[in-house]
Amino acid sequence: MKIVSRSGRPLGEHGVLPSLMREGIVFLSETDRDEVIERFRGVLTACRHPHSPDTPWTVIGPCPETGRPPGTDGFTHEALTPHTDRSIVDAPPAVLCFLMLEEAAVGGHALLVDTASLLWRYRPDALHRIADDLWLTDRAHLWRRKIVEIDRSGYTVIRYRDDEVARPEARSRLSESLILGLRSEIRRTPEINLGSGQGYMIHNHRVLHGRTCFAGVRRGIRILFRVDCDSAYHALNKGFMFRRHGSLPEGEM
Repeated sequence: MKIVSRSGRPLGEHGVLPSLMREGIVFLSETDRDEVIERFRGVLTACRHPHSPDTPWTVIGPCPETGRPPGTDGFTHEALTPHTDRSIVDAPPAVLCFLMLEEAAVGGHALLVDTASLLWRYRPDALHRIADDLWLTDRAHLWRRKIVEIDRSGYTVIRYRDDEVARPEARSRLSESLILGLRSEIRRTPEINLGSGQGYMIHNHRVLHGRTCFAGVRRGIRILFRVDCDSAYHALNKGFMFRRHGSLPEGEM
């Protein structure tokens, strides 16, 4: 297994969680599902997902369109809007790993959007008001979740999706400006071409993931993890901390 940080620095496996705390993303190559699970055993615990209740991983690839339930865009050839995995549950898993098994003939490039770069632009008081005015709401308006959650220690969790399951609901001009900024970040995020045996690990509370549409066969493995409570980096389960590089006047982007 080869691991590099977001900034391109080679890492050992013990450098992955510190790098996720600092930068939110690491890239993997020359590896597979079993090696990832084994290498991080004792540090990361894999979580089950409703799409694959019998295994701690999910194979992501095109499935027949007939009768496809809402929220399964990942199992089509269509583009997958960058989102937080398990965004509608109380405590989304902290770490997501994706490994490419077979790349598409055309398209299917990965999209990774770091929300911290957007939140840096706001003053703390404005960000707290946004957290109170910005919600993820299901299409039937039966439930809602905060899109930006900030605990008393300053750990922040982002939950975002905009699809047939749920959409963002902004209740103030300031919170609407954040959603507009996030959509702008999504539109201009660079596409990442992954080959077989390549992939990434992201802090799922901070970095959104998606992909472009594709033709042909594209298959990958998704594994969701929680950080073990006795790890020095278990705070990843609470969210991410960041220093603001600057701030804009209230309501401006």
